[in-house]
Amino acid sequence: MSLHRFLGTVDTGAGNGPAVYRQCLECLERIGAEEVEVQKGRIFWKSRLDIPGLQSLNCFEKVLLTTFRGVGFPEDLDWDEHLRSWEGVCGSVSSFRVSCKRSGKMAETSLELARRLGSALQDRQEDRFHWALDLQNPHLEVWLYISLEESFVGLLLLRQLQRRPTYRAATGLHPNVAWAMCSAANIQVGEVVLDPMCGTGMLLTEAPVGAYVVGVDISAEMLTRAAAHLASLGRLGSLLRGDVTCLPLPSGFADVVLCDLPFGRQFGTVEGNKELYPRALRELRRVTKPSGRCVLLTSAENGALLAAAEGWPVVQQAPWNLGNKLPATVFVLGSHACDLSLFASAGRFAHARKQKNPDLDLLCQSIQGKAATVAVLVEPGYERYCYNASSSLGNVGVSAARLKQQSTAGQA
Repeated sequence: MSLHRFLGTVDTGAGNGPAVYRQCLECLERIGAEEVEVQKGRIFWKSRLDIPGLQSLNCFEKVLLTTFRGVGFPEDLDWDEHLRSWEGVCGSVSSFRVSCKRSGKMAETSLELARRLGSALQDRQEDRFHWALDLQNPHLEVWLYISLEESFVGLLLLRQLQRRPTYRAATGLHPNVAWAMCSAANIQVGEVVLDPMCGTGMLLTEAPVGAYVVGVDISAEMLTRAAAHLASLGRLGSLLRGDVTCLPLPSGFADVVLCDLPFGRQFGTVEGNKELYPRALRELRRVTKPSGRCVLLTSAENGALLAAAEGWPVVQQAPWNLGNKLPATVFVLGSHACDLSLFASAGRFAHARKQKNPDLDLLCQSIQGKAATVAVLVEPGYERYCYNASSSLGNVGVSAARLKQQSTAGQA
């Protein structure tokens, strides 16, 4: 049997460090892997396409069949041989999705790069593949990892769902980091929590159950994914489509604002942030109650933009390394201080989160196999992506009505 090239991604967070690499190398030795190469966060090797053997590699987050390794964006890939190998163990492809992780300063965003590779696949399949595009539950998931130094393309074979089932519902900010930001905000029962760039909704899912969460994002695709994620956890709230610099919300709307701002790496650009951040912060100040607070995450290189923002007193800032490697800063903007001591022990979020959330494992398990009902309600000034957990539009109506009532009260 011929050898194939594989890529395995490694979770180095939560204090794993060198131990997880040693475990991975021991597992690869047991399956007879050759030409093993270790990089930060990933390992490459060659071995037979033996599913029982690959399934024993439970130390990896994902295992992919590598189709390209080089520099720059992969042009004119020869997919045929790799697809035949993938279909030999996974069956004929019926649907697909392209995902991208980008590092470094590039002209194109991760979403644009993923669309570019997906378009190339769609152009090719007109003659031979005939796949459907499925952004929720694709049969084939193509991954593009791209940086200034090196690029990889792989076909997803295995994902360790048993270890982190929530990742199947949504990707984005790590749940442990989202939990730490919510803890720092000291959210109280009954408070309105706003994420103005919610993406897949990870920050909102970590807010206390008694809070009312509202998410805004400019991407309809992200809102649909956030709806599915929040519905599976039965959270009360609403999702709206809008721009962070011009939010469809009344002044003094939110008690707490949480936001993972674009670093200018995977999303946006560093130069673009120089214009975006001041405009966004002025709008966040408008929609936050005078007694409210904002907890914002950004990269260290963008920190000066927050510190210099007009009209916002920078109460606190806590520097730390996101994922134990990327310098980041958590800012608290508002009228009073928050407890940021948790960020001094970065890498221990997972332990603290599980201690304070005894139902976490049950919630993670419940996220699988639950279909969300998503309704789009269009009214003047609003485009709402509302969700519920019971597949009944009645609860969706309650969420939208409550939001409208709060909006009207805020304008009065």
